[in-house]
Amino acid sequence: MLKISAIIQARLGSSRLPGKILLDLIPNKTALECMLDRVAKSKLINNLVIATTDSDNDQRLVDFLHAKQINFVRGSEDDVLARYYQSAQFDHQADDIIVRLTSDCPVIDYRIIDKVVQFYLDNNFDFVSNSLEPYSFPDGMDVEVFSFDLLRRAHEEAILPSHREHVTFYFWQNPDKFKIGYYQHPTNLSSHRLTL
Repeated sequence: MLKISAIIQARLGSSRLPGKILLDLIPNKTALECMLDRVAKSKLINNLVIATTDSDNDQRLVDFLHAKQINFVRGSEDDVLARYYQSAQFDHQADDIIVRLTSDCPVIDYRIIDKVVQFYLDNNFDFVSNSLEPYSFPDGMDVEVFSFDLLRRAHEEAILPSHREHVTFYFWQNPDKFKIGYYQHPTNLSSHRLTL
């Protein structure tokens, strides 16, 4: 069976709202748990991993993930591409699918996730995103899809600091190397913000 893994970047560092993903969004449920509940409704995703950092600042998050029995991998705080690749390495084959999500999107719509993943599966793109310019989805509904093999290639080839800090910059800043698919919303909803 094709493995389709949601890998969610998560850390507690935030200058604007520290620890925001572990704040209760509704009574007795953190923002991260709300997001995970929504991702779990996806009909296509069959694996989930949290990609967090090895910083002492994220120990509280690690303790939380342990207690909730949520799969996670710790890696570099600054080299996010390496952390992401490290999170994807376990039990993946070249054609396995990676769905990149970020933890500050607690109301992510699982139906949008599945539509973007299906768009990737139905077409011959290397990389698919619903959050490229011109933006059409609300901020907080960002979904990016690519193969494990493509992630490995980015990890091996990307050398610019911006490409190491932002997981998918290497893909969409090199349209001559990769076939990029843009999944657009029929209505421009980019003025809305649904993220922490």
